[in-house]
Amino acid sequence: MGYAAAYLSKTVRRVVLVQSLLSLLVAAAALSVQGWIGAVSACYGGAISILCALLLGWRVRRAGDLAWQGSKLGAVSLCLGMVERFGVALIGFAVGIGVLHLPVVPQLIAFALSQFAYLAAARETSPGYQP
Repeated sequence: MGYAAAYLSKTVRRVVLVQSLLSLLVAAAALSVQGWIGAVSACYGGAISILCALLLGWRVRRAGDLAWQGSKLGAVSLCLGMVERFGVALIGFAVGIGVLHLPVVPQLIAFALSQFAYLAAARETSPGYQP
């Protein structure tokens, strides 16, 4: 594993960890307000966000491999990944709300709040970051 791949894996792990913590924080708040169903709904929304982060990491790594081979398909792979993540989020929410009948608000709050994990992970793993 090269430096770039190791750096990407470290960043993806950090994003997933922060997303998990933020989702659990929302789940704890939802547990106190709506009970177990709210906590499960928040965990479900956080899981959608984590799945999207894992897909992003996989697509970026794949695009890097394609670029290393000299192929111009890296950009196509990234655009396809964007559509893929949008579809996963859309289908995930449709299943959570329409099929599982989970409360909407905890799902959306957990999903939205866990998106801030990208900012936290980028700040802590950037090469120029000095703690």
